[in-house]
Amino acid sequence: MHKPPLINLDKKLKGVFIRHNSARTTAIAYADDITIIVTKPEEVNTIKDTLHDYMQTTGSHINVNKSHAIAFGSWNKLTPMMDINFQDDIILLGLHMAKNIKQSTNKSWAMLTKKIRAQAQKDYHRALNLEHRIRYVNDYLLARV
Repeated sequence: MHKPPLINLDKKLKGVFIRHNSARTTAIAYADDITIIVTKPEEVNTIKDTLHDYMQTTGSHINVNKSHAIAFGSWNKLTPMMDINFQDDIILLGLHMAKNIKQSTNKSWAMLTKKIRAQAQKDYHRALNLEHRIRYVNDYLLARV
């Protein structure tokens, strides 16, 4: 019986520590999306082999047209990444990921504040008294942050 690819990748990849004293992270999964964290070019072959075994066993496949790669730090974009094109930034679980933390933070906050402003402007003309407006901002708009 084949182990799920996330278990195999977790055993074989170096991964990263997202926070100080946190567990090592090699992949992030949500529904049918998987984000694999690659720290060195040699790990690409490990990923290829693991995913190939899984696809052979299950009959599933990777849609490279829906797949993205982003290079952080000094990663060489010329390193082949399974026919997946490198992007300057991607959206991962609703957050922008860019080449550095400052760009990632700025883009994520800009996207979030744009959504909140749009919702606030849409609801601006509702007939609410001051108490209800304050409650709306606290309970609805700020809850999205």
